[in-house]
Amino acid sequence: MHSHSDSPRHTWWREAKRLHAKRVTAPQLSAPRSISCNKPVKHADDANHQFGFVRVWKPRVVNLQELISTQDYLPSRKEDHSSSSNSSSHNCSPSDDNYLRWRLGIALQPPSELLLRASGPMDWPHSFFIYQQEGIRALLNSPHLLMADEMGLGKTIMCAAALRILLHRQEIERALVVAPATLLDQWQRELHLWAPELRTIIISGLPYERALQWRYPTHVTLVSYETLRSDWNELDKHNPACITWGAVVLDEAQRIKNSDTDSAFICKKLMRSKSWALTGTPLENDMEDTCSILEFVTGSKISGSELRTTLQRYQLRRRKADVLQQLPPKISTDLLLPLTAAQRLTYDTAEKEGRIKLSAEREIRIESILALIARLKQICNFAPNGSSSKMKNLEERIAQIAASGEKALVFTQYTNTTNGAQRIAKCLQKFNPLVYTGTMDVIERTKTIDIFNRDNIHQVLVLSLLAGGQGLNLQRASYVFHYDLWWNPAILQQAEARTHRLGQKRPVHIYRYLMQNTIETRIADILQSKMDLFDRLVEGVSLDPQKLFTRKELLRIIGL
Repeated sequence: MHSHSDSPRHTWWREAKRLHAKRVTAPQLSAPRSISCNKPVKHADDANHQFGFVRVWKPRVVNLQELISTQDYLPSRKEDHSSSSNSSSHNCSPSDDNYLRWRLGIALQPPSELLLRASGPMDWPHSFFIYQQEGIRALLNSPHLLMADEMGLGKTIMCAAALRILLHRQEIERALVVAPATLLDQWQRELHLWAPELRTIIISGLPYERALQWRYPTHVTLVSYETLRSDWNELDKHNPACITWGAVVLDEAQRIKNSDTDSAFICKKLMRSKSWALTGTPLENDMEDTCSILEFVTGSKISGSELRTTLQRYQLRRRKADVLQQLPPKISTDLLLPLTAAQRLTYDTAEKEGRIKLSAEREIRIESILALIARLKQICNFAPNGSSSKMKNLEERIAQIAASGEKALVFTQYTNTTNGAQRIAKCLQKFNPLVYTGTMDVIERTKTIDIFNRDNIHQVLVLSLLAGGQGLNLQRASYVFHYDLWWNPAILQQAEARTHRLGQKRPVHIYRYLMQNTIETRIADILQSKMDLFDRLVEGVSLDPQKLFTRKELLRIIGL
């Protein structure tokens, strides 16, 4: 590891001035190495300049004479629409130190093909698919990009990988990700997985806490649209309004489709070198939606007549059908959401009362524990007043799926009208859902499956897990939602196999809902630790909760 004073930031320009056939060190395309970060800066005032540079390759020798004498990489001011007008690459000529340093920096970077290899120097947790590599390269090479891939293709992963590479190359020093509040934890998890050495922070809490968090020197800052709007202050130098960001990423960028909103105005006013917008639905109502998003991306207003040509220049759009051969047969995603206020109040009350009742028992019975768990799981589905974070998120996702002409399966272990299949179907009425439960006779069940597979008007099939988890062929659907979790992971996998089976020609996307700070996350943690054992030993074997979990594990689930 090298100190700041010995980093390329301080050496490249000196070496570039001594061009007389001198030779310097540069990155070698070598075997992977472990990556570690410099210590955090001591003073937040220096946060914009001293985030540390990570060396992930050994030196090799290159000749700079030919590099510096070539001028075809000189940045064009016309091509740059970013809000950050102070970048050194904007005001340089071939005789400037900044230009020489910029040209040298470009040459000293290994090719992206090497960096994206699982066996390359960046040490990725998994291999990228070909279409993902193409998306990452597009982000690396495009200061202004609208990534409009269909939902489920991994836009978050591609963006996390691109940010990691840019930060390692020192092309940027810090980035801002603006996303819906419910997606911030997911972003942080993906960054920890795909860029573990980067420092990240979610801006949250009370106003005075957030004021301190904005000063914290991180590589990637995560904030919701609402919090960014609340914290906007152009008089505070540590405020997002006064920071020049190396990259600003808007996730679910349709949030700024209305150019008259405060969120849209503020996002477009952020000072930045790179502007990336991520959305699977860049156009929801009319062309003005897309024009507003493109105004953020390009830094200039876009008229309806310019829309098509602008999209051709700045939009990367891939459909599942376009990259089918490059996709895995099944893609699984956990959706970690907060409870609504009504759900949280009901949940906390029920959990507290349940613990008191259990503690009063002379000997805690397994049946009492399971009854409390069932009650808490049902609250995670719906509050007594009907509010539900899961349902709100599910409605939004089903709308996107239906708009693309796809179909979805929704599995739940409950069948009732309060928090089960019937309630879910009622909330999804506009998508003409069908219901499949064990209360139906054989003729009704067969008819329901035939109608779902045949008629395009029915875009959702809501199934009780035990009735619909086995023996059905539902390849017509390509999305599966686990609204709540069953005790046995093998049962969940069997349910997914209703559509992920021979004859399925599209990638299957699996979504599993988990509510933050509830028994659902505790159950998921335990199930994950048992998943490998299930695969090896008990695949397809029906287990009930009393046999699946030890007494100690059941008590852990309810926090005792």
